[in-house]
Amino acid sequence: MAVVDKRLARANFSQRVTLYTCPANTKTFVKAVSVCNPSSSAATFTLVIGGIAIIASHTINPRDTITIPFLDHVIEAGDTIQAEASSSSCNIYISGREVTP
Repeated sequence: MAVVDKRLARANFSQRVTLYTCPANTKTFVKAVSVCNPSSSAATFTLVIGGIAIIASHTINPRDTITIPFLDHVIEAGDTIQAEASSSSCNIYISGREVTP
């Protein structure tokens, strides 16, 4: 069994974008997510894992960062992580672990 800690996504985003797709024959454990709004205006963001919104239209204040540690969601082969924000200046970083038999 191979276990690889890795950065699943690092992006600047606005419109709904697929950030990560779990590879074939793999399970991925999403460990932590950080979203930063470096702009001077509030923004909202949505995070979708495996087709389910786990954060929906959450407001992030100007020049603020939200970190969700110890998320521990499991996604299966072919599942995706998507994000969307109301401001194109939002940044996201997602870390996790890929496990293959």
